[in-house]
Amino acid sequence: MSFTIGNKTFEAPVVAGSAVIKCNNDFIYVCKSEDIARTLTEWECSFNLNSFLLKNLPYRVEEIYSYKLDRHPAFANRESRVVLQKCSQAHHESIWRNLVQKHGFDKVVSSEHLNLLFESPSSKKLVWQQAQLVDFDFKKIFKEQRKTRKIKDVVKEGLDNEEK
Repeated sequence: MSFTIGNKTFEAPVVAGSAVIKCNNDFIYVCKSEDIARTLTEWECSFNLNSFLLKNLPYRVEEIYSYKLDRHPAFANRESRVVLQKCSQAHHESIWRNLVQKHGFDKVVSSEHLNLLFESPSSKKLVWQQAQLVDFDFKKIFKEQRKTRKIKDVVKEGLDNEEK
């Protein structure tokens, strides 16, 4: 697919999804786009930069999480469009939440949550958003000893527990 910015024409495939971008001042920016290549090219040419990106210029693509929107004629009704929109929003939100858990709330910025940047630290929105983040080490669930156990031992343990 080709698109034009100014007097230049660019060739790139149309990929919808979320992009994780490294910005100046050690920020990680998560953006959702229906055409990631076009969005990144516009930013490289300094077009369509929001107020956050003007202060913290993007300089590297960390990761691209793409999804395929089904444009089949059977899904050309209003309900299907709403479901697709909600699914893409949930996709973007899950990426943002995982990055916040990994890097911290202060270092990860989402294009969908830019208004949180301007909130006071004690505001209800910000406190609620931080409370929604789950801080649990799921890796502790499996014990190291399980690595050496065989399936028949696990079944035997389960039967022993049922008898008690």
